[in-house]
Amino acid sequence: MLLTTIFYKVLFLVAISILGFLLGKKSDVEAYSISKILVYIVAPIVIFFLVVSKDFSPKYLLLSIGSFLLCSLMSVSALKLGGKIWSGGNKNLFAFSGGTGNTGYFGLPVVIYSLGYEAGVIAAFIILGVTLYEFTVGYYITAQGQHDKKDGLIKMLKLPLIYAFGLAFGLSYFGIKPSDSLTESFSIFTGTYSVLGMMVIGITLAKVKIQHIDWQFVVLANLWKYLVYPLIGFVLISLFAGQLNTLEQAVVMVMCCVPMAGNTVVLANELNVHPDKAAVAVMISTVLSIALIPLYLFVFRVV
Repeated sequence: MLLTTIFYKVLFLVAISILGFLLGKKSDVEAYSISKILVYIVAPIVIFFLVVSKDFSPKYLLLSIGSFLLCSLMSVSALKLGGKIWSGGNKNLFAFSGGTGNTGYFGLPVVIYSLGYEAGVIAAFIILGVTLYEFTVGYYITAQGQHDKKDGLIKMLKLPLIYAFGLAFGLSYFGIKPSDSLTESFSIFTGTYSVLGMMVIGITLAKVKIQHIDWQFVVLANLWKYLVYPLIGFVLISLFAGQLNTLEQAVVMVMCCVPMAGNTVVLANELNVHPDKAAVAVMISTVLSIALIPLYLFVFRVV
């Protein structure tokens, strides 16, 4: 029953991307403008209220730190591998996608609707670490595909998400929380984050011409995401089984099995680093997730 729920939730998220694809084909809407809204407005607000509304917990903080370090390590490893295959922006895009997954737009709703709200809180702090990677280390690495190191660092420091997290963490540490009515009012941004993020994938894909598909990139990026990452997740769960309860293990495994990150497309659009290649790879990865996520969760027996 649970695997069936996950299957239908994944199918629904893929359908949102298809709506974005149809919109992109029928209109002149640009993914770049939507990506700007996500990066500079929606993501900082979502992260701020995600952090500030939760009671400070050292264990949750360790989940955030652990996911940030894992993403960074995986990204650097992917950059080394990509450098042996490509030159220019391809290796940077591969490195970014190799460090992360679609934990926010995709993983969070899957976790909440299949494992419950408590699991969603656990996922939120994992997503926090992943998101911090995406908009710091990942952003910096991707920016080097079209910018020098100094410009990449400057672009990273201009991201409001960094300062939103810092402010929220400080307020949470001192026990200062926004009112329930304010938090409820801004909760609309969470759904916006997921819907727009998935639609950007489809809109960008609609602008791609078939001859522009880089199948080498698509295959290698998805092999990394669906072979390397789930195995790493299983190893980590085995190593820390004593520190993680059953629910936490299930959430970690779901986060490691999600498809390629929607933010790969968002940042590729923002930085103009092969957004067409990013969109194709992410969309194929998302479609594959319909079958692969329930399969992996069944094989690894975490749900």
